[in-house]
Amino acid sequence: MNIKAEKLQMMIELIDEIIQQAAELEKQYAPLLEKVQPRHYKSAQNLIHYRAMRQFDLRPLQKQLGYLGFSRLAKAEGHVMASLLTTRSLLKSLLKHRPLELPAVPLSSKKGQKLANSNAKELLGYRSKGRRTRIMVTMPSEAATDSQLVHQLLQAGMNSARINCAHDNAESWRRMIEHIRQAENKTRRHCKVCMDLAGPKIRTGPVKEGPRLLRIRVRKNALGQPLEPTRVWLGT
Repeated sequence: MNIKAEKLQMMIELIDEIIQQAAELEKQYAPLLEKVQPRHYKSAQNLIHYRAMRQFDLRPLQKQLGYLGFSRLAKAEGHVMASLLTTRSLLKSLLKHRPLELPAVPLSSKKGQKLANSNAKELLGYRSKGRRTRIMVTMPSEAATDSQLVHQLLQAGMNSARINCAHDNAESWRRMIEHIRQAENKTRRHCKVCMDLAGPKIRTGPVKEGPRLLRIRVRKNALGQPLEPTRVWLGT
C-alpha cells in the first residue's frame, strides 16, 4: 500500500468512527426520538448525527478532502449522514479503483436543504425580496402602545417579531401582536411572531464575605507607561 492509499484508508477509518459514534448516540437518544413529531423526526435524527460529527477534530480530514477536490463537509449540517456516506463512497472508489456506488440515505443532501429552508420559513417567516437573511426584532415595551413604531419596523424589513415573555405581561403581549397584525394588513407584508418563554431563573442569596483583597497598582504616566519598577513580596 503506497502513501496515497494509506491516507485514503485513514480518511475512511475516521469517517467510519464518526458514523459509528452517530449510531451510538442515536441509540442513546432513542427514547427522546420517539417523542418527536413524525414530521420533525429526520431533523432530530440529523441533529444527533451533527453532534456526533462535531465531537471529532475534522481539520485534518477536511484538509485532505480539499486536496482531492472533494467537499470538505463544511456545509454538511443539514444532511450529515448523507455527506459522510457519500464522501466515504468516493474515497472507497478511489482506493479500490472501482466505479462509484452512492449509498441510499434517509435524508439526502437535496432533501436536507429543502427541509432546512422549509423549517426556517416556518420558524422565522418569509425572506424579504433581494435578501438572503431574515431579520428578527425583539419588541420593546413601547410596541404595546405605539402601533406606528411596529409599522415602521415592518416597513424597514422586519421578518419576525420576538416577544420576550420575561418582560411585560400578557396584556402587553396581546397588544404587540395586534399592532403587528395591523401593520401586516397595511404594508401587505408577512411577519412571524415568536414568543420567547421565560425559563427558570437562578438566584443566589447573600454571599459570605471572603478575605479582603489587596490591590497593587503601578504608577504610570499619561501614556500608560510605568514610571518606576514595582516590587511585591509574597510570604506565608
